[in-house]
Amino acid sequence: MAILATAGDAFQKTSVDEAYLELSSLGSCDTAVERARRLKAEIVSREGLTASVGIGPNKLVAKIASDFQKPDRLTVVRPEEVQPFLDPLRIRVIPGIGPKTERFLHERHIWTVADLRTLGRTQLAEWLGPRG
Repeated sequence: MAILATAGDAFQKTSVDEAYLELSSLGSCDTAVERARRLKAEIVSREGLTASVGIGPNKLVAKIASDFQKPDRLTVVRPEEVQPFLDPLRIRVIPGIGPKTERFLHERHIWTVADLRTLGRTQLAEWLGPRG
């Protein structure tokens, strides 16, 4: 984590092996990709560990992207690619949707992110509570 802690605008460690790094000040997605590749190489060189990296316009998209091609891959989702990237994915890719919520949504014929996107906030709150 020390390698990442000073490599961006902001750093947030979320677990022993997961963190978010803000790179928006770099000015472009291509520059962020270059930085991510250098960081991955440094992690391998110094720690002997691989790293899966997701680059996206927000934390949620970056998290899903980092899980998309594990292990040791770099997945980039540009802002204009978010919906086409997310829509075909199973709802379980969304952090917070565990087995019980997944089963509940499957019973209502909600299988993909695209299916979930068809629901309004009111419906989601009715089914899953205010944080739903």
